[in-house]
Amino acid sequence: MKESTNSSAKLLSRLLSGLALAGVLAFPSSNHAQEVLKAHGGAPDSGEYPAMAAMGKLLEKYTDFRMQIQSGQAATKSMVQLARAKIDFALISGDLVNLMREQKAMYRKLKGSPALAERLRGIMAWQSSSAHLLTYADTGIENFSDFKGKKIYTGPPGSGAKHFLETIVGIAGLEAGRDYTPVNLDWGSGGQAFRDRNIDVLIQGAFIGSPVIEQFAVSRKIRVIGLPEESEAPGLKEMLSLLSTEFAIIPPGTYKGAVNEEPVKVVSIRLIGGVGLHLDPDVVYAMTAAIWDHLDEFHAYGAHLHALNREEMFKSMNIPLHAGAYRYYKEKGFDIPAHIIPPEVQ
Repeated sequence: MKESTNSSAKLLSRLLSGLALAGVLAFPSSNHAQEVLKAHGGAPDSGEYPAMAAMGKLLEKYTDFRMQIQSGQAATKSMVQLARAKIDFALISGDLVNLMREQKAMYRKLKGSPALAERLRGIMAWQSSSAHLLTYADTGIENFSDFKGKKIYTGPPGSGAKHFLETIVGIAGLEAGRDYTPVNLDWGSGGQAFRDRNIDVLIQGAFIGSPVIEQFAVSRKIRVIGLPEESEAPGLKEMLSLLSTEFAIIPPGTYKGAVNEEPVKVVSIRLIGGVGLHLDPDVVYAMTAAIWDHLDEFHAYGAHLHALNREEMFKSMNIPLHAGAYRYYKEKGFDIPAHIIPPEVQ
């Protein structure tokens, strides 16, 4: 098992090598011309990026298309670009879809927001990353009650992540600006500010076991702060009622540089692999087939990618499937929930 894990880590490392310095990842075409699909992704060290990179490799290998991923993009804006047919693929939060439909929060001033939401389509969903609340072990911060008066990184300004991460901190009744100082920078700058000890707590999205988390413990020990009990966090139940959230457990020993000796309960986020209504059904059919016909190869890029599986692939989806994906699943005998059957095929 350890040998398999190491092999996956090496494969993932090769796949992502150099991405932290690149704004765009374009998988090179093979010996024939391939149509480019434009995609938006988060930062290269984010929890969702490896899945997008693995998809890109499979598309380049098994289809006539290749994926050009522009990294470091805010999901809130990417969803608008996707609906407007400016890009072809992005990762979608079901909770952000609801806000777009209701024209609330960051979408309250977006003209035609509900109509744009109706132009979003999905391929599948999976548990993408977990919110790691990190502090250095020598700060004395051990739980949410120690957050008062501290500087906490809560994601890039104006992003969906900021909205969500401040919701996590808020489950214990803590309000940004009143009980703690929120620090909002891009992901890379936030991580650097944490290393430089300019912030007390970093909230970093990453898959459990990610080397992204381990890197913060290279020179000093870290602590991963677990969620409080429901009796201490009046907002916990409400947060977990959100469509895209669920519990996950980080076992002790997951990170060599962490001082945690007990399992740590954290929030995990499910995301939808989203495409625009504008995309040709034959293209989306080919995309879907490239992944599911070669699922073992997809999983080989990292153990955490096993979160994409047939049993939970439609969980948390609140947008219709794209007609191309629907056709593939129908042909292969997948059990498709009625509420995500695309209106275009009914």
